[in-house]
Amino acid sequence: MINYAILRTAKLKQMSNISGSARHNFREKETLNADSNLTKNNSTNGCQSSKELLKEAKKRLETVPTIRKNAVLAIEYFIGASPEFFQNSTKEQIENYFDKAEDWLKNKHGFENVLAVTRQYDETSPHICAYVIPIDKKGRLNCSEFLDGREKLSQLQTEFAETCGNPFGLERGIEGSKAKHITIKEYYSRIQQPVPEITTYIPYVAEPTKKQIIVQTFGFETEYTRQKKIQQDLHHKKEQEKISQQKSIEAKAKQYDLEASKNRLREQKLVEMRETSIQLREIPLERVLERLECVKDKKDKKNWKTPAGRITVTDNKFYAHDLAKGGIGAIDLVIMIEQSDYKNSVNWLSNEFGTGAVLSETLANLKPKIETIATSVHKSFTMPKFEEQNWQHVKEYLTKTRGLSENIVNEMYSSKKLYADQYKNAVFVLENKQGVVLRGTTDKSFHGVRGKKLAFEIESKNQDKQVAFVESAIDAMSLRDLNFNGKIISTSGNSNFQIMELATNFKDKGFKIIAAYDNDKAGDNMSRNLGYSAERMKPKTKDWNDDLLMQKMNYPQQQQFLKNLESKKLEKNKSMDFGLGS
Repeated sequence: MINYAILRTAKLKQMSNISGSARHNFREKETLNADSNLTKNNSTNGCQSSKELLKEAKKRLETVPTIRKNAVLAIEYFIGASPEFFQNSTKEQIENYFDKAEDWLKNKHGFENVLAVTRQYDETSPHICAYVIPIDKKGRLNCSEFLDGREKLSQLQTEFAETCGNPFGLERGIEGSKAKHITIKEYYSRIQQPVPEITTYIPYVAEPTKKQIIVQTFGFETEYTRQKKIQQDLHHKKEQEKISQQKSIEAKAKQYDLEASKNRLREQKLVEMRETSIQLREIPLERVLERLECVKDKKDKKNWKTPAGRITVTDNKFYAHDLAKGGIGAIDLVIMIEQSDYKNSVNWLSNEFGTGAVLSETLANLKPKIETIATSVHKSFTMPKFEEQNWQHVKEYLTKTRGLSENIVNEMYSSKKLYADQYKNAVFVLENKQGVVLRGTTDKSFHGVRGKKLAFEIESKNQDKQVAFVESAIDAMSLRDLNFNGKIISTSGNSNFQIMELATNFKDKGFKIIAAYDNDKAGDNMSRNLGYSAERMKPKTKDWNDDLLMQKMNYPQQQQFLKNLESKKLEKNKSMDFGLGS
C-alpha cells in the first residue's frame, strides 16, 4: 500500500483568524476531536500560547513597510501523513519525520518567520500545526510568493514530498490530479470520522435460459451460431486494428507538432540571446565588478583588485595586467573572472541585472529581453580549476606570510578543503562543495565568495563540545594553531539569519557557543547575532591571525607589532572621520 505525505495550508487574513486557530491549537478551548488524556504528549517549538503567538505576529508585521487591507497576515500549515504510516512507524521515526518538516518550513520561510510549530498526538492521526508570517526575502508581506496559483501550490506539494516525505517512504499525491483541494478545516473533519464498515457486494446473476441449459448440458451449438460468432470476432478484430492505427497516426502528428514547436521556441531563444548579448555588453563594467565582489583601488579608480589580479577599466574595455590579456564588454569580463563560458556568463549577467536598479537607470529599454534570457536554466556552481603548479606559492604565503603551521596547511590540502587556482588564489572549500572563499596571495590582494555563502568548518583532534565562530577561513586555521579544542566555523559572507540558524542548531545539540570574532565594533555586532547565551572570546590583537603571528615573535618585536597595529587603527579612524574611508 502507498503512503502519502500530506500538506495543507490556510490563509489567515485577520488577527481574529489567527487567534481562533491558535486557541484550538493550544487547546485553550474545548476541542471535541481531541483526547484530553493524550494532550500532555503534544509539544510546541516557538510560541507557547495564543496570546504569545499574537504578540510575536504583531512584532514581525511591524517590520513590514506596508500592509494591504486584504493581505494574508499568516499561513497556517497542517503537515501529516497517511494513517498507516503512523500505525506502522516507531515514535522515533515519526519524530524524525516531523523534524524534517520543521526544518523545511524554517528554510523556506526564514527562521524568524516561523512563530510556532506544534506536534499534536491527541487526535486520531498525529500531525503538525504551524504558524508562519509570509515575509519574502525583500522584507515584504507577500503570501503570493509562496501560495498563489495552482502551479505554485503544486510545486509546494512536490518540494515537500521530495524533501520530507521521500526519506520516510512517503509519496506525493498524484500530480495534475483533478481532485479538489480541501481546506485544513475540511481535512480535520474527515480524519476524525469513523472508518465505515466494509460490506461485500454480491452481484445479481439471472437464471439461465432453456437454450443455455441445453448448450451447457449437451455441449453443442448450431452451425449458424458458430459461423456468426466467427464473423463477429473477425469484425471486432478489424475494428480494433483500425482504432490502433488511428491512435498511432494521432500520436505521430502530436509528436511532430511538439517537435516543431520546440524548434520554433529554440530559434526564438537563440535570436533573443544574440540580441541580449549585444545589449549586455553595454552594462557599465564598474557595476559588474562590484557584483563580483571586486575591490576598487582607492588611489586609482580605474584599477580593481580581482581574482584574476589587477584589472584596469576604461569605458567598456578592460585589461588584466597579470594575464597580459584584455577584452571588451561585460560578457568577456565575467568569462575571465568567473572562469566561465559564454552562455553561463550571459545567464549570470541577466540574472544580476534583469530587474535591478542599475538596469532601470541605464538599460530600462532592455528589461523585457534580459528577463527572458534570465529565466533559462542556470548552470550549477562550478569549482575554480585546481592548478598544482601554483600550490607551492599559495602554501608559502600561508606558512610564511600568515604564519600558519605546515601541519594544518597540509591537513587542509589533503582533506581537499584548500587548494590553489589558476590566479594563485588560496581556495577554501565551503560546505558540500557548493561554494568557495577566494583569498589573493600576491601583492594585489583579493578576497571574495563564489557560489553559495556557506560555512567553512575545522575540527580539532582533541575536541571539546564547543564551537567557535570566527570571521574568516584564515582566522579559523589560526585559532586551531593556537590550540583551541572544539569545532571552528568561519562565517565569511553568511547572512545574520544563516549565522543564527547555525548557532541554534549547535546549541540544540548541546554545544557551547563561543563568539570568537575580531576585536573591534564589527566583531562585537556579529557576536550579538549569536544570542545572549554565546560566550565572547576576543583576540589580543585585531584578529586570530595577528595573535598567531605575534606569538612567534620575541618581546621587542611584539611591542613594535602592537604599535604598528595601533597606528594603522588610528589612521583608519581618522580617514573615516573625514569621509575618506569606507
